[in-house]
Amino acid sequence: MTYYRTIDDYFVETSTYKRGEDLFQRYGIVIWTGRPGCGKTLDAIHLIMKQHKRKDIKWTFRKIRSFGELSYVEQDENTLIFIDNVFFSQSTELDLKEWWIALNNVYENYFQQSERGENLHRVGVVITARENAVERACSLMEKMNVTPLLREDVRIDVNVLTEDEKEDILKGQIEFAMKEMKAIIPKIDDKFREKIKETDGPIGFP
Repeated sequence: MTYYRTIDDYFVETSTYKRGEDLFQRYGIVIWTGRPGCGKTLDAIHLIMKQHKRKDIKWTFRKIRSFGELSYVEQDENTLIFIDNVFFSQSTELDLKEWWIALNNVYENYFQQSERGENLHRVGVVITARENAVERACSLMEKMNVTPLLREDVRIDVNVLTEDEKEDILKGQIEFAMKEMKAIIPKIDDKFREKIKETDGPIGFP
């Protein structure tokens, strides 16, 4: 975690990150999607670290690696759930029904109860997913209702970046490499910077 704290010092809060954070504050759920290396996990970690710094709520952090672990979420504490690369394992199709049930249980036991004022403890859900992974999972489960935790309006495509954001990210990468990794960076000319701005990405961290 120390490594991620160091990286987080150079994190660039892009417009897609801020939209994701706003969704989390509004609904308690956010799903960042995109291609490998586009910064989904670092967006999630930055949000989680900001949540841990809050004075008004004390979170218990749980990184979930399988659907079975969701059943161990405690109901007497505020729990921040992180699921990285959901639906990416090779056994996903076999486990998909169990994922659906587990996610629905979290929704019903926390989000619905909170809406009715029956549960004073909060659960936050931060998810990352490869491009189209959630859509594919939903299509495979088309005979069942889509669990509200995966609904479309809480998904953010991380690949969308402005030219200024790409420039800021590049500066952050260079500063991180020089200060933290003690790397010697060759001079970056305007031609390279323009190439970075024109690319569709992913240009990744931070």
